[in-house]
Amino acid sequence: MNDDTILLPPVERDDPPETEGRKGRRGGTRTPRSGVQASQTAPGTASQITPPGRRTGRRIRRVLLALCLIVAFAVVWIGVRGGLAVAASADGAGAATRLATSLTNHDAAGARTEAIQVQHKAAEVVDLTGDPVWRAVEFVPWLGGNLTTLREGVVALNTVATDGIGPLMDLSAAVDLGAFRQASRAERLAALTRAIAPLQNVNTVLASASNGITEVDTEGNIGPVSDGFTLVRDSLDRFARASSGLSGIAVMVPSLNGAEPSGPWTVVITSTREGGRTETVAYLHATTTGGRFAVTDVTDGTTGAAPDAAAPQTITVDVATLQLLTQLQGSVTVTGVGPIAADQVDDFAMTGAYAQAPNPADAQKSIGAFASIVVTRLLN
Repeated sequence: MNDDTILLPPVERDDPPETEGRKGRRGGTRTPRSGVQASQTAPGTASQITPPGRRTGRRIRRVLLALCLIVAFAVVWIGVRGGLAVAASADGAGAATRLATSLTNHDAAGARTEAIQVQHKAAEVVDLTGDPVWRAVEFVPWLGGNLTTLREGVVALNTVATDGIGPLMDLSAAVDLGAFRQASRAERLAALTRAIAPLQNVNTVLASASNGITEVDTEGNIGPVSDGFTLVRDSLDRFARASSGLSGIAVMVPSLNGAEPSGPWTVVITSTREGGRTETVAYLHATTTGGRFAVTDVTDGTTGAAPDAAAPQTITVDVATLQLLTQLQGSVTVTGVGPIAADQVDDFAMTGAYAQAPNPADAQKSIGAFASIVVTRLLN
């Protein structure tokens, strides 16, 4: 090195301070610049964040989808079980018809077979219409009311099938309905005496079922459900009225043999109109002295004398009972009216008598005369 060489001191450079961005390039932590989206700087992490509104929409769609699946399942479930219930009901109705035929023919073996079938089918229908899904859907507007009506109607019928078959079998054993028309007076009275206890048991079961089914609200139901339920309710009610009236008549039988009470008796003849309204049609004032049933007076139900203290023994006989007795004993001929067969009793009591008579009171007396002949023929 020459002595002429001048050594200059090092010049210090004033570098600008490092920003956060510059530090980032040298390994430091870098934050995104203002206005730059997180997805541009941290792909794979921040890009997965979903706005709250979108998450809520997805949840709503999932809930709606789940509800739709539940409803679809319930509809299919109810449809399948409802179809099975209808089929079982049809089978049960067929068995009930055959049971009635067996009872009428005094066929104990056949009646037992059909009774078991009726009970089995009734229990099956109750099971099909009483599961938790069915009960849950009953809370659905409109549809639920129809399902409730079906279920409660089935329960009433099951009561008859479960509790009423035994008394009906006992009644069949006590009274040979097939031979009733040809039976002598002594045989008829003996059969009615044996029938008193079974009839009371049948009445208890039928009253329970009839009361239960009467309390069911059918307002707003679709036509087929409402009509079907009404048919079941009216059939039960008619059966109950027929059985109750026959039971009342049977109660008079011991007095014909000298037992107490011996009368006088007031037989109240009633008729049940459409809608379940029951009206008094006529009064039969009768005695059972001397071993014979005798009607001393027939009065109409509108202006006639009602039972009083002089006639504490009062029984009620519905037109349904008169039809049953006419079926057992044959047609009845009423003066001024002509012969009345069993299948004409309802029409005669509801409209026929009123069409032939000049006023309602005379029409009711005509119905009372018919009832007097039917009951007198049975007991005498």
